[in-house]
Amino acid sequence: MNIHQISVNYVQEQDRCLVRINSHDGDELRLWFTRRLALGLMPYLNQVASEQLRVHAGPSNPAVPIAQRRTQMLENFQKEADFYQGDYKTPFKPQPATLPLGAEPLLITEIKLALQPNGKVDLQLIEQSGQQVRNIALDMNPQLVQGLLHLLAEAIKTSQWLAVPAVVEPPMVQDPADEPMLAQVEKPKYLN
Repeated sequence: MNIHQISVNYVQEQDRCLVRINSHDGDELRLWFTRRLALGLMPYLNQVASEQLRVHAGPSNPAVPIAQRRTQMLENFQKEADFYQGDYKTPFKPQPATLPLGAEPLLITEIKLALQPNGKVDLQLIEQSGQQVRNIALDMNPQLVQGLLHLLAEAIKTSQWLAVPAVVEPPMVQDPADEPMLAQVEKPKYLN
């Protein structure tokens, strides 16, 4: 698939991230990333992105501290350059020509990442539901990987999955016998 656009949005009603990928041919893939999957993917995607930049930048001598610093600086510079080369202002094209996997997003249950010798990342997205297995393989250049990292981080921030909930003290009410007691608090309702 020749990727044109990637969109990652947190959908509160589903408590998932909807990932939409458009191709230059007008195809659109729709995928659900759960909290567990998205949070588990981030460190590995960061690691593979760093390795991708090292492969792209060429070999260095890790025994020499100045070479390590130079390599780290080049990696950071390349990450920034890839991030700024991405187009985050153009809205995601909402009307795809075709939906090869259907209108209902795949619920991704497993992701495999592999750095290829050419510097691209092979990203395999797998949905397994019972005996049925569907997968998608994508080749991503450094710019697309950095863009996906940025969009996924923004969606996770919006979701507040990393926020620690505040502890709320239950309200106290006065009993007719002048004894303080806990008020009856309605329990929260969860959709999923």
